[in-house]
Amino acid sequence: MKICFIAPKSYQLFNPKVRSTFGGSEVQLSLIAKQLSKNHKVNINFMVANYGQSNKETFGKIQVWKSLNLESNILQQIWTFYKTFKKVGAYIYIQRSLSKFSGAIAFICKLSGKKFVYMVANDGEVDLTHPFYKKTIWKFLAGRLFILSSMICVQSEYQKNQLKKNFNRDSVIIRSVINPPGQTTIINEKNYILWIGRCDKVYKQPEIFLRLAERLPNYKFVMISPPATEQQEFFISIKKQAESVPNVKFIDFVPYHETSVYFNKAKLLVNTSSQEGFPATFLQAGIHRTPILSLNINPDGIFSKYGIGLVCHNDFDELIKNFNTIIDENLYKKQSENIYLYTIKNHDIEKNTNEFYKYIKSLS
Repeated sequence: MKICFIAPKSYQLFNPKVRSTFGGSEVQLSLIAKQLSKNHKVNINFMVANYGQSNKETFGKIQVWKSLNLESNILQQIWTFYKTFKKVGAYIYIQRSLSKFSGAIAFICKLSGKKFVYMVANDGEVDLTHPFYKKTIWKFLAGRLFILSSMICVQSEYQKNQLKKNFNRDSVIIRSVINPPGQTTIINEKNYILWIGRCDKVYKQPEIFLRLAERLPNYKFVMISPPATEQQEFFISIKKQAESVPNVKFIDFVPYHETSVYFNKAKLLVNTSSQEGFPATFLQAGIHRTPILSLNINPDGIFSKYGIGLVCHNDFDELIKNFNTIIDENLYKKQSENIYLYTIKNHDIEKNTNEFYKYIKSLS
């Protein structure tokens, strides 16, 4: 079976020498692809953007194809994508995270007699709070995307229910994946508070993390935040602000394979996002026994259900209060162990990828 993943910003996850911004969706697709490539019955291909590389490269058992230019207009991107799509010649194409391009991929697959698997990344895609839905045309195109998809994968019961309610489509739950930890984290080596994500004003809200650091001058904070696409001015302002806070270390880029070092030494992971699906950073925190302090994100109520950290109901004062609560030694040790056990039980890469393979195999 020949399948192809589509994630233009994923090239850095195959070639660490390239400096480019990626997100949780790209991480998830690359992890699943690499795990699936261990199955000799599957021919794995991956379409990425043009970073000046060769037209086709091989990483392990995965064929990585150069496709669209991220700086081109949408019509040029679709045309370049289509030419590469024809060269790849896969039977099943897989894409994750709603974009202006998602509907076009589904339509091309339908016209070409190929199967298209769409993986929901963000709750807003299915509960209609995604910024795309502020314009009627994007809401319409998202509806066509869900109609045209051969199969839809979601990450949670909430996403599954919202997809059914708002688009009348059934779906399968494929929980996010993470590789097992390479070594055991030693708790007393953890000495700072970590925030990691794109410098995105709409979704990630990094400025809230800096407010937290200013309110807690006796603690060390580390912020890893590469610029988000088309938000360079915001990135510059956040970097300048971070560098003015004495207890904050700002890092503008870390290759994915090096991020585990930062999670391993982090006392807490802070998430300030306004909207997510299931953040990949939650899983990196989990395998390194790093509890989470979340301003707003709480997929399927996991914080109270599994005791993996504290959620603050989008309230900054509660963020401060919960920080002081979770840092208490007795609670911290308990939640540190809880998040590790939760992650290895529910997000094992081999188990969840096998489940995913079972579903896509049914399309052939």
